[in-house]
Amino acid sequence: MNWNRLYVITLVLSFYCYTPDANSYATYKASDVKIIFKNAVRADKKDQLETAFKLYKQAADSGHIEATFNIGSMYENGEGVNKDLKLAMKWYKKAARENYADAQYNIAVMYNNGRGVTKDKTQALRWYLKAAEQEHGAAQNSLGAMYNSGDGVVKNEKKAIEWYHKAAKNGNALAQDNLGIKYSTGQGVTLDNQQAYIWHSLAAMQGDEVAVIHRFSLRPRLTAKQLKAARAEVNKRYIELYINKVK
Repeated sequence: MNWNRLYVITLVLSFYCYTPDANSYATYKASDVKIIFKNAVRADKKDQLETAFKLYKQAADSGHIEATFNIGSMYENGEGVNKDLKLAMKWYKKAARENYADAQYNIAVMYNNGRGVTKDKTQALRWYLKAAEQEHGAAQNSLGAMYNSGDGVVKNEKKAIEWYHKAAKNGNALAQDNLGIKYSTGQGVTLDNQQAYIWHSLAAMQGDEVAVIHRFSLRPRLTAKQLKAARAEVNKRYIELYINKVK
């Protein structure tokens, strides 16, 4: 028997039959990081959270930004690892330094609410702004809310409405409902029940239950002609905001 040939065949078979576990990925090169991340996502979806965490960590150590963010999220929520808000902030900041908007937004929320850090409205504003400048709808809405109430900033109706508009156009349901309130009450804008109905409707179409109530309360204020025009505009904007963007 040719033992050298048998040894080679054994090595080849072991390579093709080998299924690596979470820890074995540590020997992979950075070029394989996408495979590691996909396996992490697959484990995450199956609620195999400890495995997902290990794989995300390996991908993050290889420079995968979304994996870096996910590590922060898992530390924040105690998924697959013990909850640790300080470590969550650490990993969020790693992703945020690479301009990952979701990480910047989460950092802002933590500063705004004092989760794992001392409450700091100035830092919250700073990080909301970083995410908002990347068209992050939730961050834009949060800026609108801060300027609307004067929370950590000088109250400014004009800036509040500007940020609500940006967030609403990026599909944020809360901002759409907030704009509806502004138009229905005439706060910082000319009172316009038709515009209010349109924005409440767009939010309602995303499942915002409060917006559904707001929209219903506006119907008696509109004539049949105004209601018909408003509904036509809602359909038009819905297509612009969601259908066309998917294409």
